[in-house]
Amino acid sequence: MGNTPVSDAEAVCLLEDLEKWMPSLQVLIINEQIAQGIHSAFFRKGFADLVRRYEKSVRMVFDGRDFLDCYPGVTLKINASAASRLAFGEDGHAPDESGMVILNRSGRELVITDGANGCMVFEQAKTTFIPAIPAPGPVDTVGAGDSFTAGMSYALAAGASLVEAADFGNACSAVTIRKLNQTGAPSPEELQAVLL
Repeated sequence: MGNTPVSDAEAVCLLEDLEKWMPSLQVLIINEQIAQGIHSAFFRKGFADLVRRYEKSVRMVFDGRDFLDCYPGVTLKINASAASRLAFGEDGHAPDESGMVILNRSGRELVITDGANGCMVFEQAKTTFIPAIPAPGPVDTVGAGDSFTAGMSYALAAGASLVEAADFGNACSAVTIRKLNQTGAPSPEELQAVLL
């Protein structure tokens, strides 16, 4: 929806359509990269209610920047900068610090991506660091976060643990950054080349 504000009537239609699909979903990705648009105050309230009603039957992955506390019950996948702002109200804090603050405050598992530094998975019982896969030569990071989220969510739907899913998402983003001036999902062959 980009920067186009969504009316309350449009939000109702979106929420009603989404609710029809919820019983058939295993994983739902909630993407919020722009503060305006679909995530209006009205939509956030209605969607938070939907999350509460389906959080036990549908795994929900929230990849966002601005409304990180709006949907209790989701698994957060956020970048290091957004994690620092959520935990401390400012940029500049390390992902391991930010992640522990968020986990302890919310009780929600989360994944923090940190570009070439890899990612960290925060669960109640443990914290796992997953290093980035080295990318020789020039890289284009456009779409890397989306690729990570899609790969992680795909793996979760297939039954992977959160750590296994984050590792798969890491591989997907490693393929994406090698695609200069283009976007797109990694193919099985591209993933094999990165992983072997």
